Order: sequence, then C-alpha cells, then structure tokens
Amino acid sequence: MKKTLLSISILVALVLWVGGSFGSHAQAQQPSDKITVLIFDRASFDGAQADSDLINSFLGLIFKLKEGQPFAFVALDDPFATLGPIETDSVEFPAVRRELDVMLSGTSGAARDLSGALAEIYNFLGSERAGAQTAIYFITGSTDEMTTPVLQNGLVQMVHLLGEKGWPLHSVTLPGASEELAAVLSAISKDTGGESYPLSIPDGMEHFADRILRLEAKGSLTELGSIELTANSSLEMTLHIAPGTEAANMIFFREDRVTAFRIKNPDGFEASAGDRTSSSLTELPNLVIWQILDPAPGKWQIDARGVEGVISGWHYSTNKYSLMLQSFGAQPLGQPATLAAYVFEHGLPVVLEDEVTLTARITSPDGTTVTYSLNDRGKLGDAVAGDAYFAATIPPQTAEGDYSVELELSWPKLEHTITARDSFEIRSFPSLAVTPVKVDDLRSGERTKIATVFANINGTPFAVFGERISVDMATVVEEPGEIELVPQRIISEGKASNFDVFYTPAKETLSTVIVRLNMEYAGRMHSYSTDSMVVSTLRTLVATPQPPPPPVVAPTPVPPQLPALEPVKSAPVPIALVIVLAAVSLSILGLAAYWLTRPTPFGYLYGDRGQLVIDFSTLQRRPVMNLAFRNVVNGSELGISGLEGAKFTFMSSQQVVMSSGQSSHATVRVNNQPLIGQMSIHDNSWIGAAGRLYSFSTTPPAGSTKGAVAPATAD
Repeated sequence: MKKTLLSISILVALVLWVGGSFGSHAQAQQPSDKITVLIFDRASFDGAQADSDLINSFLGLIFKLKEGQPFAFVALDDPFATLGPIETDSVEFPAVRRELDVMLSGTSGAARDLSGALAEIYNFLGSERAGAQTAIYFITGSTDEMTTPVLQNGLVQMVHLLGEKGWPLHSVTLPGASEELAAVLSAISKDTGGESYPLSIPDGMEHFADRILRLEAKGSLTELGSIELTANSSLEMTLHIAPGTEAANMIFFREDRVTAFRIKNPDGFEASAGDRTSSSLTELPNLVIWQILDPAPGKWQIDARGVEGVISGWHYSTNKYSLMLQSFGAQPLGQPATLAAYVFEHGLPVVLEDEVTLTARITSPDGTTVTYSLNDRGKLGDAVAGDAYFAATIPPQTAEGDYSVELELSWPKLEHTITARDSFEIRSFPSLAVTPVKVDDLRSGERTKIATVFANINGTPFAVFGERISVDMATVVEEPGEIELVPQRIISEGKASNFDVFYTPAKETLSTVIVRLNMEYAGRMHSYSTDSMVVSTLRTLVATPQPPPPPVVAPTPVPPQLPALEPVKSAPVPIALVIVLAAVSLSILGLAAYWLTRPTPFGYLYGDRGQLVIDFSTLQRRPVMNLAFRNVVNGSELGISGLEGAKFTFMSSQQVVMSSGQSSHATVRVNNQPLIGQMSIHDNSWIGAAGRLYSFSTTPPAGSTKGAVAPATAD
C-alpha cells in the first residue's frame, strides 16, 4: 500500500510537470556532459503522505532549477538498472518519468550497498564522458529502526575516486532520518566536495533551492515574506521588478497544499496563471513556482491565503542587462585615469532610458576603498552624453598593483540593483627625462648637441626604438633647420635608452622643442610628452664701453643785445602736431590691415579613438563673435567638457596658442603639462581635459575631400 501511495503521488507531480510551462518555454538543447544523478534509497521510503509530498516537491524543484539539463536515476538496491541520462526538455522525458514512477514503487530485495552503487555510477558516468560539473544526490529516509545501508565496503576508495573526478556526492535526508546515518553521509559529502540537505518546509527546501541557484550561477533567493497562516489570515508581499528582467520566478514553500495565490502587476491587473504567453504556474504539494516572462518593471503585489500552516515566499530573476568595465589595459602610475563601464544586452552596449545611477567602489592594493559616481551625461570625465558608456575621472594613484572594482547599477525609483566585479592594474609606464646641454647662442648652419634624452621607468633605464621618440620643434620661420635624435649606445635589436639631440639651425630665431614618446606598453598605446624647451639662435649683443665725455668748457659771456623789431607774421603749423597726426593715421591703417588679415581658425580636434570631435574651419559661431574675434575661439564655443575656460588663438597660418582663463576651474593639460597661462600647440599636440584625451591636428579626417590645412589669412 505504501508503495502504491508513493507511486500515485510522484505520478501526480510528473503530470503537473508536463502540464506546466517549464517544458513549453524550454528550447531544444544538445546533450550535455553536466549530468545530475539521483540515487533513491527506495526501501527507506515508508509511504507516509508527508514524505511522499516532500519527495514529490523535491523532484519538481530540482527539475526546475536544472531545467534543460540531463538527469539519470538509480535505485540503491538495483544500481545496474539506470534510467537516463535524459534532458528535462526532451520529448522523451515524460516516458522516462513514468519509468521512474515504476522504479520508485517497488524494491528488488537486494542489499542496499552505497559503495557498490557508487562504483556502478562511477563506471556509468565514465562511459558517458561526464564533465566536472556532474553531481550525485543520494536521497534516503532511513530511520534508526531500519537497517542501515551498507557504507563500509570500499567506500573510502570510492570517495577518493569521486573527488579526483570532481563529482560531488550530496546527501538528501527526509525528516526523521537517523542522525547517525546523516552524520556519516555528511562526512562523505564533505570529502567529495558535496553538501548535506535535510529536507523540511520551509527551511530545508529554501536552503536547497538557494544553493542550487548559486552553484548554477543563476543568482540567489531573495525573501518576499513568511507567515504561519490561519483561516482568517493572509500573506501580502511586494516584488520590485527592474527594467530588463527576462523572467521573474516566485517560489512559495508551504506546509498545506490548500493555498491560493493572487498576483497583480504594477497597473493593478491580476496576472493569470492560465495565460501561458506571459506567466506559468507549477503547483506541487509543498511547492508553488510562478514564473512571469518579460514582466513589466515596477511594483508587483502578491497575496497568499490558506487554511493553516507555514508559508514562505522567495524570488529570483534573470536580467538581460549586464555590467562590464571597459578595459583600457594597465593605467599609468601617477596620472589621472578614466574609469568607464557600460551596460550591455546580449553582448551589445545599450542606452538606458530610465533614471539610473552607476557607482564604482575601487579598492586599492593596501585595502583603501573609495566610491566614485559614473555618469553618461557628458560631464566629469564622460566624453559623450547618451552613448551607453558611463565614465568618471579618478585622481592619480600612488600605489602599483591590482585595483578591484565593484560596479553597482541601480534604479532608485524601483529599488533594484545589478552588480558586477572587475579589476584594473596601475603600474609605472615609460617616461623621458630631457637634460638641456646648449640651447642659447646657436650658430646658423652649425650642428650642436642641444640636449640628452633618457628613456626610463621610475629611473630605471628602458630601451626603446628610436623611431618611437619624436622631437617636435615649433618656430615662426618656415625652415627652422634640421633636428636629429641619435642613440648614444645600441643595447639590443636597435634599441637604446640614452639619446643625443642635435640641432642645425637655418636661421636666427627662437624655437620651442618638445620630445614625445609614443609606443605600445602593457597592452595599450602609451604617449608621454616632456616639458617644452626653448632653443635660441639669436646672437647675444655684448655692450661696448663708451668713451668718457669731453671736459665741459665754460662759454665766453656775450653782452645782451636788444631784439630787433620785426614785422608780425602768421604762426606756422607745429611740427609735433604733424607727427602725432601721422602716427595716428599709421596706427589706424595698421589696425585696419590686421583686422582684414587676421587668420581664420583651422585644424581639427580628434578623440582618443581617432574620431573627429571639432573641425575649427567649419565651427558654427555667433556672427558678433566671428566678426570681433575671428582668430580667437573660446572653449565654451566647442561644447567639450573641461575646455570651457580655455581659449584657442590662431596667431598665423602655422601657429596656434592655447591659453587658460582665470575663471577656469578645470585642469587642462597640453602635452602632459598643466596649461598655465598660454602654450603653443602644433600638429599632433595632445590636449587632456575632464579625463578625456584629444589631439590637435592639421590633417583632415579620412575620406574628407579637404587637403592638409593651410588656411588663408585674408578675407
């Protein structure tokens, strides 16, 4: 009779499983080497309704949590008659479940030898080429009054073999099982990397469900609420569903099967369990699983009513949104760094329309944690608003090593968060040290060593190819002369760490020299620029002593004479007045000539990924500004965060001066140097602002019909 009762109970569970939506929503999958083996100590099942309901609910729960995976079923007293493996979403699974019902309804009368059963299962899994994520569950209800299963013969060896394969043995015990047996099984499970699960309602079932979700990397259970129901009581629960949720799963563990549930969406409409396109309901004696597909974000209301007994509600969800830290490779030590992350859906970045916040908790190697707020509004380190990339500029770090990052995306109005963990590295990068040798009184046509260059990392020599170092010179003359970079000593493969800079000037002038390093290092492109150095070919004038003045001779006194009377004539025009009027006229003519010959803005600003950001020649400006300040472009006209207080002055067709206003609170760097006062920028000059890097260039973007920039200087 007890076997018949258990058989009928399990058959009911299997019929409910077939009628539920789990199979209807599952996609056909290829056979997996991730096999779950269930060993049933069927002789220990006494046929009580409570135990039958618990086994029934356990099967439904594990089938749901491992949906689509292959299962195999073994009786402890007959391990040679193995059912499966078979995937839960296979069309053949219902037939196998009926065979399982027959298996559990009888016994062979043979000895219940766990060691022998494990040996047979070990061989079976080997023949199936089972993978490392295979798991074995031993389910027993053996009490102190019953004969204990044989555990000794060869058990140590089997535990060792299972441990080597990475196949954990989990023990599942029914209420009332022998404590001595449970302790032995717990030790065996621990030795194989498994766990022990004493089944109970609701704690045991909840613990089992949470552990499976975590092991399957599907999240974890979050409690909705629990109560011991009476005839006049109910449990009201609230579920907050975030945008991007693909499936919301609610699991209710209950002692009494007579329980009713009502679920309302954020609009107040009740979700129907019969509507298989949006939700599904699986009801087992001690378990109810309600799944809502593609639910509307917001606050859902759940109401549970019953006759009596404990009821506990839990939920877990799957979200199509994921977080990822954008990798820039290792970041340079002692320099500001840009931290960027993005939300992606099915591998592609996605722009979130709802109000969200994204924070990053960065922990340094010494354990210090600082939280930064990232934004996608084009401010405070973010280059482009609404491009799906959240960014922030973090200050220079002083410690080398790995920095851990915990990203948290939250919807404040919906009380929901998505978290992700990542890391980045801070390390020392190559730099250049320039030592001036002779920078004044250079002679035209004469080759002179003006400086030495030392490539290093934190003072340690670092050999680089000479072509990775460029010496850029800016001057007002068209032909400044020839500048050379010569390695002092080749170390290996054409690399050197020390270089000499030679300059052969063509004309007398003042020139500005900047040495740059551009190379790939630590998996990223690295650029470094030195401070500017002024080189002069103007000859210094030496003051010559003046001869002493001749002695002063007193003049001979001349007797005064009375002025002769002359006729009155008209006064001549003062010469000083003529000179003043001429000077004013020349000034006016000079200003007019300058006004008409002012250079127009030229050149381009490119982003750190080579994308065109600003074309100065086509920049839309207000007519008044364009007329009054044609050759001056204020940073506020560019619309670039961090450059609001900067100014670009186009001095000539080849010279651009960048200056910083007193009202600017942002830090702007030109060629890795802070912009204080004004600095000249040239082709390929780097400009850093608000955590972003831009380059000024006279080369038009690829595909443009424009030639290299050579702007006109007159209307």
